[in-house]
Amino acid sequence: MSLPTSANSYLDCFDFLDKAMADAVGARRRVDDYSSANYFRMRCHQARKINREDNAQTYPKEHYMHRRSAYDELMVTLAEDDSGTHWVYAKKTIIPEEDIEGLSGAPAQLAAPKPQLQLPAPMPNDDLPDASVIETPTPRRI
Repeated sequence: MSLPTSANSYLDCFDFLDKAMADAVGARRRVDDYSSANYFRMRCHQARKINREDNAQTYPKEHYMHRRSAYDELMVTLAEDDSGTHWVYAKKTIIPEEDIEGLSGAPAQLAAPKPQLQLPAPMPNDDLPDASVIETPTPRRI
């Protein structure tokens, strides 16, 4: 299914994205089910694409906003809570300046990262027959 190409078709998406931009972290919207959540997310992405295209017409090539959208800093994701309610999240992806530090002042040796995944121990193969005892069947001619 194709999506409309008119910005007027996405007023609800622009409203949602505007509210996410106005908040320090973002915004979320409750929807009926996964299918509705996924469709609304697709529409939000299309609204952002249309905004980029409009900005390409509005701003000259040298301008920062040419082919960009103010909504590009938002990541739109889906979630389901414990009660089964579906949500569409628009979260800001810009990292606050105070949370970033340069590595030039960091210690020369950093601790090795801890493994993220613990693999289970191999299962014993006691219940499998010994491969040396298995007889290979003789092929039959048809």
